[in-house]
Amino acid sequence: MNWRSPTLTLVLLAAVLTAVLVPSLSHAARPGTNGRISYMVKDQAGHWQIWVANSDLSGAKQLTHGRYDNGWAVWSPDGKKLAFDSNRTDRTPNNSRHVNDVFVMKPDGSGVKKLTDSKGVSGDAAWSPSGRLIALDADRGNRKGLSAIYVMRANGGKLRRVTNPRPPMSDYSPRFSPDGTHLVFVRARSTAETAPAALYTVRLDGRGLHRLTSYSLHVGDSDWSPDGKWIVFEAYPNGESYGDIFVIKATGGRPVNLTRDSYGQADPVWSPDGQKILFLDNNFVNGVGRTGLATMSPNGSARQFIASKNLEAHQPDWESIAATANPLARVSERPKPGHYTGTTSELQPVTFKVSSHGKRVIGFTTVDGYNNMCDYTGAPDHIFHYTVKVPLMKIKSSGSFTATVKSTLVPGPGGL
Repeated sequence: MNWRSPTLTLVLLAAVLTAVLVPSLSHAARPGTNGRISYMVKDQAGHWQIWVANSDLSGAKQLTHGRYDNGWAVWSPDGKKLAFDSNRTDRTPNNSRHVNDVFVMKPDGSGVKKLTDSKGVSGDAAWSPSGRLIALDADRGNRKGLSAIYVMRANGGKLRRVTNPRPPMSDYSPRFSPDGTHLVFVRARSTAETAPAALYTVRLDGRGLHRLTSYSLHVGDSDWSPDGKWIVFEAYPNGESYGDIFVIKATGGRPVNLTRDSYGQADPVWSPDGQKILFLDNNFVNGVGRTGLATMSPNGSARQFIASKNLEAHQPDWESIAATANPLARVSERPKPGHYTGTTSELQPVTFKVSSHGKRVIGFTTVDGYNNMCDYTGAPDHIFHYTVKVPLMKIKSSGSFTATVKSTLVPGPGGL
């Protein structure tokens, strides 16, 4: 039996659906458009493996293989990497001292790199909106398996602890808020799969801990709406529940059950454009039992399966393609020397300076205490590529940098 398993239990469909009325939720802001979907499916040997497909599940490709579990994959903000966790580093998988690590890889399955140190169980990775940090849960080898929430740099390194649950409490499944200032996570009263569990939010420095739901809801995986106003989550509110999808205001309040049936739903994530919720559904369609990834509107309406065939695909995540809503003006010719201002694709302010020959642009910003750098391609309708490499204190020895996030540039006031 796998020591990590999705909590949804699928049941035989044999009942009539009942429609329910729920409050209408405002659609989220549009920070991105909907790209590819990652998910995990069990192989013939019973191991979880990661797949990537188009948004309609066409063109599906299996990325991982092996006699171990690989899953819980999440897209980096620029769509160039997937963070995931795997127990491939557990040399003695059949004993009680489990090992699980967080890895990253390219969307084609290549370039696999281990980020954590194989000290106990680490998993449930989540990218920060900037792509610089990864949040995760980890037990750090705790014999009772009690976990807490940590953050680390996206290229690995030392873990920084965010939460300090008192035993027998255990924290897991963190997700960054769209502005990168908070985490939502689950706090359970024990490590038992049926333990009472509540949804919490906390700032990255560990302060401002705020409980959103009661423990009696037995909450699970959650995700923020792109505008940061709502949180969607799975919950098992009673002993007969096989899982429902709820939403709640990010500040707290009354949870709203969007699915409200007895067949089982789990693993909800918000679409990048804010118009849909993606989840694993177990339901009837024209009297026929169906299981697979489905979408619905944020108010629970327009519920439908993505594909026509049944597929028990867990832990989906939706790639966000940089939106053109609120774009920066394109520059149709090589910019003249001077100062320029703009914003990155994450709407963070950046100031650029164009060199006298007009072929190179270097940009600096102090967002999150790091130095951002960019290069000008020199082509019409150019795109600036930039990434974070070094703290400000090491700016004099910044070295090389690579392209990750795309942004365009607009002229600003002032000049040389």
